Amino acid sequence: MKKALLPLFFGGLLIVVVWFAIGEMSPAQQRWYSPSQVVQGEAIYSQYCRDCHGKSAGGKVLWRRPNTEGNYPPPPLDGSGHTWHRSFPLLQKIIREGGRSFGGTMPPFEGQLSTEEIDAVIAWFQSLWPIDIYSNWSDREKRVAP
Repeated sequence: MKKALLPLFFGGLLIVVVWFAIGEMSPAQQRWYSPSQVVQGEAIYSQYCRDCHGKSAGGKVLWRRPNTEGNYPPPPLDGSGHTWHRSFPLLQKIIREGGRSFGGTMPPFEGQLSTEEIDAVIAWFQSLWPIDIYSNWSDREKRVAP
């Protein structure tokens, strides 16, 4: 019974730590998502995305080079790749519809993941982004938002 409660304890602890960290951030450092979305997103990422994008979302080593079939391997989602160049609606669309239109092999998750779950996955991998990468992404979002 006690072992079953450990994930809940650590998940709750993570929410508290992130919540206090967010409160200490300047407006430029604050992010769009909640701590609970990050926790939910990590669980969903582990189930659906980790096998391809890696445990820490680092992607494949040669993600910029197409394989022998002409497809690109899974890119990093941790802020070290090009994901931060993508708008929020485009990130949602890629997860929902898959990565084939971008030369990848990622399957579509429409019908498997709800919009809220897709947003949680985005929240989790964006929580890995360094503040400068997130700020650049956020600034781009503000410029293109209606």
